[in-house]
Amino acid sequence: MASTRPTTATARRVVTEATRCATELRSRVIGQEHVLLALIDEPDSLAAAMLGELGVYGSLGVLPSLISAGAGAQPSPEPTPRFRKALEEAEAEAAEQDRATTSADLVIGILRANIGVGFNLLRGAGVTLDDARAALAAVPLPHAELDDVAPANLRQ
Repeated sequence: MASTRPTTATARRVVTEATRCATELRSRVIGQEHVLLALIDEPDSLAAAMLGELGVYGSLGVLPSLISAGAGAQPSPEPTPRFRKALEEAEAEAAEQDRATTSADLVIGILRANIGVGFNLLRGAGVTLDDARAALAAVPLPHAELDDVAPANLRQ
């Protein structure tokens, strides 16, 4: 079932940008790693602030070199089950916290999914679910990302 959970414009942009990243990399799929790539272009997001609290936001810049490009032109990439699971987990996290789904929830959703390339990249950087939640709680509020919230379906 599609969600109409309130979602920030930034979170919607990150999901759209993840699709674009996958397309540019000629990937057949949209994965969690593409969400992390998309966050590079959102330095003012809650996710950037949260990952900055953890000291890992700057390291996202190495992701393009870690993610291999596909060969030749590909049809429109399809979301992987792990990507979809991360989006579901992001929405569940936001619902449990009674807030709109944010870019930070996308990262937390990847960690809650507990599997996938994005999960492995975050865990390899030493980021745990508990650490991410604590770092998000340390971000000063109000945050500009929360100024543009609307019902949206993050899941493709």
